[in-house]
Amino acid sequence: MGAIRDFVRNLIRGKDEIKRLPFTLPIWQRKQEILPLINYRTYASEGYSQNSVVYSCIRKIATTAPAARLVIQKNVSGELQADLKSGLFQTLQRPNPFTSSFIFQETIHTFLNLAGECFLIKVGFGGRLGRPPKPRELYFARPDRMFPVPGERALLGFVYTGEDGSKTPFLPDEVIHLKYPNPLDPFEGLGRGLAPMSACAFETDIDNQCTLFLKDFFSNAAVPFGLLKSKNVLADDEIKRIRARLKDQYAGNRK
Repeated sequence: MGAIRDFVRNLIRGKDEIKRLPFTLPIWQRKQEILPLINYRTYASEGYSQNSVVYSCIRKIATTAPAARLVIQKNVSGELQADLKSGLFQTLQRPNPFTSSFIFQETIHTFLNLAGECFLIKVGFGGRLGRPPKPRELYFARPDRMFPVPGERALLGFVYTGEDGSKTPFLPDEVIHLKYPNPLDPFEGLGRGLAPMSACAFETDIDNQCTLFLKDFFSNAAVPFGLLKSKNVLADDEIKRIRARLKDQYAGNRK
């Protein structure tokens, strides 16, 4: 009976231990920048910029989603009512002096579908002490330039790496990290987002290669690349046999 009681006690852990266990992030990556799951430049150049199907799909989503009207509601005596004077509503209508509401939402969906995540830098929302009050503004950071930094059980913040290699740190409450879920995230949902492009990257590469092959083929007046030579003088029957063999090997299945 004593062995059974000890076994049950081991199964019933304390509340603090149960809370702590799932949120202990990998030790070897604490205080280290979390790298993106994808090669953003490759996805942007070879996928979005070169493949018409990928470009059309992302543009369709990005330009259609902003058609839905943004609504901020508040609870008034148990009923939800639209709050058009809300500070958040006003910010979303004009996120910053250079971006309209439509472009703001369009860019969010473009980043999400291309990189699986989108980073928004908050200005004037509070943050570090001693900052003078400013109008609330939201700015984008390219996904491949913003890096979450994990601690033991939470994010320590973010680091933005500029074009010149300079690094700018941000506190967790100064950045909004929008992302698609990554089921294999070792950071328990605090890591990078999983890009939809990852699921079709292989097919996109094949499509791009086929397009380039056809372009080169017709640019060469439909003449196959290469020339078959023989040191010996071939008879007509031998030439026909070689042609038939090449056709069987390289022509594919034709009916």
